[in-house]
Amino acid sequence: MTGVRAVQIGALVPLTRPGWVEAGRHLLAGLELAVTEVNGADGIAGRPLELVIRDTAADPQKAAAAVAELARMGVSFVAFEGYDTVTVLADVLRSSGADRARVARSWPSVAVEGTRGQIQFSRTPGINVWQRAWPPIQVADRDPAKPDRFRVLSAAGGS
Repeated sequence: MTGVRAVQIGALVPLTRPGWVEAGRHLLAGLELAVTEVNGADGIAGRPLELVIRDTAADPQKAAAAVAELARMGVSFVAFEGYDTVTVLADVLRSSGADRARVARSWPSVAVEGTRGQIQFSRTPGINVWQRAWPPIQVADRDPAKPDRFRVLSAAGGS
């Protein structure tokens, strides 16, 4: 995929204090893993995904400024979560292309298997963004037997 223009995805993560730096690193690791896997599967119609990372320090003003900067740069989308965000976005881009209007129309029909079950989206009246319809809740910790992995201690899905 060298020489082909990348599909850029903005990534907003807290990488400095007062943000939760450790959480930001884990979030970024999930985003990077998903991008690696998507690119290993021929990317988006032969185009690689590329993360454009911005540190928010968990500051809403920094996050807003970062979103504005990414928009000026022409970044296609902004990811606020980890691995599943990229896998869902890759699925949507593969089926709808990178046209923002087509992607916006496709959100109601998204049904992708994520790391924590099927992911679907809904829109709350009066809110101009699509959100996960039933966000699952998980409690996880680092697996003492395999320190490079996490284990799920408890999981519950909403409806």
